[in-house]
Amino acid sequence: RAIAAQAQEAQSHHTEQGTTGRNKDTSDKFASLESLFKAHCQSHFTTSGYDYNHYRLAYKYGFDLTLDPDNQKMGWTSVEPHARQNWDEGIMGLWSQHRSAVLYGWEQGLKINGE
Repeated sequence: RAIAAQAQEAQSHHTEQGTTGRNKDTSDKFASLESLFKAHCQSHFTTSGYDYNHYRLAYKYGFDLTLDPDNQKMGWTSVEPHARQNWDEGIMGLWSQHRSAVLYGWEQGLKINGE
């Protein structure tokens, strides 16, 4: 249930303009990691034919999953089935093509938001 809420938030916040309060803090945290996400994208997706902007939502989705304290207590193997279920392939692309970006977003998000 919490993962579904995070998925909805990720889908509805394609841009981070006009956010305030907690959302702005979250946006700032994500923005502080974008250089890492871009480097990861360059090293893992260069042959895909897509640039960082294509994968940005996947990194953000993984990052946003760590905002929920319940998710922070679980390992990726527990979170992934729910994350995949709530991943909207029609909007965000095939899970199989974005999984590693979501996972990396999750890992980096945990470093800031959890543990």
